[in-house]
Amino acid sequence: MPIVVACNVKLPVAELNLALEQRMHHRITAIGEVMYKMRDHELTPMLSGSGAGVAHRAWPMSPTDVPKKNIFVHGIGIRIFGIGSLRWEVEVQDVEGVVLRIVKDCTYTNDIGTATRLDLVEIVIVNDEMATI
Repeated sequence: MPIVVACNVKLPVAELNLALEQRMHHRITAIGEVMYKMRDHELTPMLSGSGAGVAHRAWPMSPTDVPKKNIFVHGIGIRIFGIGSLRWEVEVQDVEGVVLRIVKDCTYTNDIGTATRLDLVEIVIVNDEMATI
């Protein structure tokens, strides 16, 4: 049986203004026997884990994290063994960590066997003149 996806929020595109020092904040909450690996636009691992727990990652952390192109994706691969779930939340935050908008809030659930799923968040840089990240 495939993983069931339920989204409270899933915007088509995450807009990020680097001149205003905005960052994306990814939060993964896993319950049960779950494995996941999130990768950036160059397929470099950003977050990974197995089993229950919560993980966080802000992006970008430095100017070298940002690609030359203004439209790209970050992806997550999920594998759930038996009963379990994973919640992926993506926010755009200002320099102080205040949430400006929620881009993605999706829960991936499995209730039998082993199932896998890939999901993406598309990112658009609306002003690439970076301040002092």
